[in-house]
Amino acid sequence: ESLSVSAEVVDDAIVVGCTGPERSRKVGVDIVILMPKTRIRMTLMSPTGKIQLEGVRASALVAATNSGDIRFSSVVADTVTLETTSGDVSLHGIVGALSVKSSSGDVKLEKTNGSSVNLVTSSGDVHISSVDASLVDLSSSSGDLYILKLNAQSLTMASVSGDIRCDLAGVS
Repeated sequence: ESLSVSAEVVDDAIVVGCTGPERSRKVGVDIVILMPKTRIRMTLMSPTGKIQLEGVRASALVAATNSGDIRFSSVVADTVTLETTSGDVSLHGIVGALSVKSSSGDVKLEKTNGSSVNLVTSSGDVHISSVDASLVDLSSSSGDLYILKLNAQSLTMASVSGDIRCDLAGVS
């Protein structure tokens, strides 16, 4: 059966879509988008697929998926806002104010520098290492929180039913 990939301009945005057979669940499509070097606002949404981003500079970056993982590396943006309902989030080398919300997935954050880090998960573990931010706020309803190599002026950690482990050497 046929698979269709489309791109169109809608209200100053480029919308890329993919449609396939309604009854087939084994169809997969990777869409690779090369971005210009100018800093633009980016919004990435995928109902069931993984969102992966590497080496991007943006003024603001928003990404959301229902049941897919989010993987970012070497991203510079004023603000980075990520949300997934049922997927893991893996971030490496993020520069900017970061906000992550995951209903059911682990969050891993490495080598990040920004004004603030806000990570919230309902049912997943949070692992952060080599993070430098003024404000760090981590919370999980039923997951463990792990911190290694943190440099922050303010740290808040909360877990309803999980362990909290952290190296506080860099927290003032």
